[in-house]
Amino acid sequence: MKKLLALITVLSISSFAFAQDKIVKDIDFDGKNDTVYIDQKALQIVCRLSTQNFKKLRSKEIEMSSDNTYVKATRNGFELRNNWMRAGYACQFRYEKVEKSIRLIGITEYAFGNAANDGSGEA
Repeated sequence: MKKLLALITVLSISSFAFAQDKIVKDIDFDGKNDTVYIDQKALQIVCRLSTQNFKKLRSKEIEMSSDNTYVKATRNGFELRNNWMRAGYACQFRYEKVEKSIRLIGITEYAFGNAANDGSGEA
């Protein structure tokens, strides 16, 4: 019973480490933790940065959001991932010190085509 409980605990912790609803991390490199999350009702990315006095900075509406839309911490920023059954995309963001804003620095998308794999590939 103890082994089963330990296994469940380890698996739940590992799943939270990879896909998160909220990121608490120093995004603007000032030594204070900032927060990034997705507002599921407004379908927007919300950033609360310490250099902006933790004011809510909101993105434009995410047009194609699903239950598999989440934010993930990266080395020098964060990533928005949106996955569907056979397609999806990831947008990478980074804080720009000079402009004092968060900038989109890259987009990756994938599509596996239909069940016969017609039109599959990455961009």
